[in-house]
Amino acid sequence: MTLQYILLFLLAVTLVSAYQDFTIITRLGNVTGLKIPTTKGDIFRFTGIPFGKAPVGSQRFLKPQPYGSWNRTLDATKIGPACLQSFTRARAFHNYFSEDCLQLNIYVPYNITQDMKRSVMVFIHGGAYMAGSGFSHDGSRIATHGNVIVVTINYRLGMFGFPSLQNSGVVENLGLWDQILALQWIKDNIDDYGGDPSDVTIFGQSAGGYSVNFLMLIPLNKGLFHRAISESGGANSLIAFKKSSTVGRLIGKNSGCNDQDQSKFLQCLRHLDAGVIVNKTDEYSATLGIDYFSEGLFTPVIDGDLLQRTPMELIEDKSSKEFQFFQSIDFIGGTCDMEGAFVFLVGKAFEREFNFNMSDGIPKRFLCDGLIPALVETNYENSSSISELICQKYTSKDKITQSYNVVHYLTDYSFLIPTINMLQAHVSSKSSSTYQFIFSQEERMLYPGLPSWFHGTGHGSELMFLFDVGDLIALSPTLSAKQAAFSVQLIEYWTNFAKTGNPNSPHKADWLPYLSNTESYKQLRIGNMTNGNHYRKDYVKLWNKVNSYEFPTSAADAIQSGMILFGSGLFYTLKLFL
Repeated sequence: MTLQYILLFLLAVTLVSAYQDFTIITRLGNVTGLKIPTTKGDIFRFTGIPFGKAPVGSQRFLKPQPYGSWNRTLDATKIGPACLQSFTRARAFHNYFSEDCLQLNIYVPYNITQDMKRSVMVFIHGGAYMAGSGFSHDGSRIATHGNVIVVTINYRLGMFGFPSLQNSGVVENLGLWDQILALQWIKDNIDDYGGDPSDVTIFGQSAGGYSVNFLMLIPLNKGLFHRAISESGGANSLIAFKKSSTVGRLIGKNSGCNDQDQSKFLQCLRHLDAGVIVNKTDEYSATLGIDYFSEGLFTPVIDGDLLQRTPMELIEDKSSKEFQFFQSIDFIGGTCDMEGAFVFLVGKAFEREFNFNMSDGIPKRFLCDGLIPALVETNYENSSSISELICQKYTSKDKITQSYNVVHYLTDYSFLIPTINMLQAHVSSKSSSTYQFIFSQEERMLYPGLPSWFHGTGHGSELMFLFDVGDLIALSPTLSAKQAAFSVQLIEYWTNFAKTGNPNSPHKADWLPYLSNTESYKQLRIGNMTNGNHYRKDYVKLWNKVNSYEFPTSAADAIQSGMILFGSGLFYTLKLFL
């Protein structure tokens, strides 16, 4: 063991031994958390605080109910459970899963005082709506460097959070209802921790970024938050939303419940051991093959309650109450420059089928004979015209360029184009601010399997600069001095925006608003810190053309187009980041 690691070990032991219990009085009851020394100052951390009652038994598949108060002092020094998900994630979540998981974590910097109301930032984790935990993202770094209160939350996942049952006794979009209840708890109680309930910013990554956009489209959230940051989001993404789904019913039948009678079917599902549902979801996911890339397995759907129409329909209807609320929120939206780099990890499963070696490059046939047909069959009525149009746009004779084209293809339709659609709808507002970022600070820690010739920033790469994400990867990253300085700069952009609606401050590269005086769509490349215009403009045009395509209506054409598939588990093997 080198001297450097010995010193780091001794420092860690010293810090842990310096942890102190710290009890505060709140309107719901006394709460004991931890006072933790850091190099930047003390953090007061409260973990596993319940905001919702256990959604079990007869409450499974129903809206969450407020937890209320507690009589004894609440022990908020221990890590709460992650919501139920694939048990292969046990290491990351300390082998601790529970259906009773509606809890949140609070990080308060320096001191807890009622005299100074700090801005509040609420983080919504990703995981393809199927994995993740609030505690996997330690908010201490953001809290101390930005002098804000950070809250991370759990919400129900998979079939428990997005049932997809089409059953009259079931509430859909439960994961969103959980997020809303958490935000209501924060509004009602965060001032006990020194936070300002009138100054709340929500931010999230991937499925969390999608959730941020959905919450912006739900008017009943008015007053619960005031600004929003979507990292790799865009609620209109093909993997973020479905009009309807019955994949939950299929998994329920696979679990041994007979769906001939709706009431008995639901009763059976509520009596099932939760682990059976998780295992049957895993089994179903493993059968999907190339359809992994086509759409999300469990997603929000139109329910006639929270969501009346598709996200695109809502942002195109400028007179709707949904759009007016959406436009009233200060908004940052952005993506990593090479989101689709995950293909180098999950794509290895298809090397034999398509006869290639991922480390040498990704051939056109994997894109045009595999990925694109799966997407078009699922989302565009199997239109050969659309398949050809997309294939031509992302084809190159050069092997390396072709590989990058595949990465861009996955980046564009999943994350970038939906984000730009949301930004362009939002920017017409004169009462709120709009900013776009492209994250390009390369860090290969999260993607150790990338070929040596590949350069770019993969999905989720910004997380290690915002949080301590040791639970998400095999080795908790230690930032170099240069990376640490970059991390502080990134956090300052995020927290300045949370406080003012403007990410800028002196001594940092100026981040121009999305729509400048020259009517150019601006974005900041967070890496070399330069502003650009109309990012990937030609590809935005392509996907807008694809999404406005009018499909044939004749019986013969409809038969030729084929049936729309449902329920693929996009990125299920990468669900720790999505």
